[in-house]
Amino acid sequence: MASKVSAAILLLSLNLLFFSVANANIVKHTECPKNNVNVCVNVLKPGGILAKDSPCCTHIQHLVALKAERCLCAIVKANNLGLVEADPTVQLELLLNGCGCRPTRTYYC
Repeated sequence: MASKVSAAILLLSLNLLFFSVANANIVKHTECPKNNVNVCVNVLKPGGILAKDSPCCTHIQHLVALKAERCLCAIVKANNLGLVEADPTVQLELLLNGCGCRPTRTYYC
């Protein structure tokens, strides 16, 4: 009888543990750090090629993996990519293509 009670208590304890872990809230960053926005200064030149192993591309690939559209748009809207007055969505597409990123959805700024 004591073993049944011990087994039930163990099972209940494990359930509490697993359900509390499964329901844990994940805190997301709501703002992009300023230094991360400036990592892509003047990387896109007309007719220029962006190196896929550049710090900018490494950062962009990380943001795409996180689906951080807000940060990606902040990089483009900082207007320091080196392009002359282009639509932010077009600039973002050029940046993503230049870094070899293939996002699962289209980003709009």
